[in-house]
Amino acid sequence: MDYVFELEPIEGEELLPQLAAALQARTELVSRARYPKMWRMTDRLGSGPRESAETARRRRARYRIWGVALLALGVFLFVPSILGKSMGMLPMLVGALSLFMGLQAFRWSSDKGLLKTSFDQPARQLLQGLSAPGRHGGRVTFANAGIELKPSAGDASGVDYRDVDYLFETSDLIVFTDGARIIVLRKAELARGDLDGWRELVVKKTENYIDLRA
Repeated sequence: MDYVFELEPIEGEELLPQLAAALQARTELVSRARYPKMWRMTDRLGSGPRESAETARRRRARYRIWGVALLALGVFLFVPSILGKSMGMLPMLVGALSLFMGLQAFRWSSDKGLLKTSFDQPARQLLQGLSAPGRHGGRVTFANAGIELKPSAGDASGVDYRDVDYLFETSDLIVFTDGARIIVLRKAELARGDLDGWRELVVKKTENYIDLRA
């Protein structure tokens, strides 16, 4: 059986958190595949005992102090170099590194931390594109042989299930990528078939289905 989504423009930002979560999950999965050693270290650091609020407050204060000190050192060493008062290559490099680490220290001092980046802005930009009237009349069909993408105007194109990088299901969205494109569907746009049958099909066809409904 084919599962057909009849597309309509997506208005507002109600779905922004779910789309941002899918984009964040995809970015992390790509990063984990490329930098497994870094992520093993990150996971080990994150698996330790949860620190108290007072400990976290003192840690953030230390990072701010280090940030001020590193920025001051960076300005002292790096700025004279760019003003033509050469102090040699080593002081310039140390100054640049100090400036970078100072900025990172201030980032670490925030509650967001270094690795927790907001995906609201890219998700918002993507939603703005999905609000275009040209989305109306488009169609996406999940069939046994593959996925067909039919825009409201123009020729249809196909996606092999083997080319699907990641396929995310959230409470209200289905988001999948094939390397070059990000396709966003609302579950409410499913015009033929049912979600249980669709889910059974994609789980059978790709190992990259990821459930983000929880």
